[in-house]
Amino acid sequence: MRTLIFILLCSSVGAASGQPAWPSKPIRVLTGASAGSAVDLRARLYGQKLGESLGQPVIVENRPGASGAIAGEALAKAPADGYTLLIASNSDIILNPLLNALRYDPRRDFVPIAVPIAGYLLLGVNADLGAGSVRELVRLAKSKPAGLHCGTNGEGTFQSYACAYFARVTQIQMNRVPYKGTSQAALAVASGEVELAMAVTFDFLPHIRAGKVRPLAVLGPQRLGSTPEVPTIAEAGYPGLDMSVWSLAVAPAGTAEPVLRRLNAEFAKAARHPDVEKSITATGGFYPPYSLEEVAAFVRSEHERWKRVVAESGIKAD
Repeated sequence: MRTLIFILLCSSVGAASGQPAWPSKPIRVLTGASAGSAVDLRARLYGQKLGESLGQPVIVENRPGASGAIAGEALAKAPADGYTLLIASNSDIILNPLLNALRYDPRRDFVPIAVPIAGYLLLGVNADLGAGSVRELVRLAKSKPAGLHCGTNGEGTFQSYACAYFARVTQIQMNRVPYKGTSQAALAVASGEVELAMAVTFDFLPHIRAGKVRPLAVLGPQRLGSTPEVPTIAEAGYPGLDMSVWSLAVAPAGTAEPVLRRLNAEFAKAARHPDVEKSITATGGFYPPYSLEEVAAFVRSEHERWKRVVAESGIKAD
């Protein structure tokens, strides 16, 4: 009975105002990622499955630049009719608004739909460093007055804050070394150019398999399916250092609730498709099956947490 009522609600969207039932035309999915990037490819994979299920084409449009602000502003200006969505990273949704003055406010102008993929940073060290655990890494760092070098994908990114926050909690000296991306930072760890980095599992996996990088901890509350032998940071003796990374699907504020609930259900359905599930797990991620209310609460909690981390770290964007 509840399912029938839900379907009737969704089919009635627009009917009361004389508009066709949603969706009756193609849906645009904006992204601040460049074409061919991991975020772009996953957005297209989700778009394909959503289109098949909804019976309308889902077209991904790349609007790269300004740390996601170009795509974000385009969504903020779009009609709240369910035909324009945005898939953005947590840097776009959380860090960029905290660090920069934008012409829109994600908390005011967007409404969260789903988290297409989530994961946790992996703390990886050069295999020849001589640290087989997080505690050994901390002891090693404290024995070096000049500290260790942590590779990042630029100052003001999640990885740079992860390095700074880890150093603060463990009371060690950490020198941040910026690279053009997390894959370059992971490569720098493998080559010994820097001692460690905190990056997504996907960037570390080739070097872990080659024996060049040793993973010490997952910076999250659960172990990852791609590296089940790697302990969580709490298991390694340092609770409270969770560093989640995620993407978020949002719509313009004011979008009809039945449309939002339909989209939330469609993202969950797409995530269960073998192609999407394989893509998510291959990169060390997972799909959190949040309801609309749960995803909104999650984003609020992440904003408050990272607002505190940014303030305590004292580092700025490039």
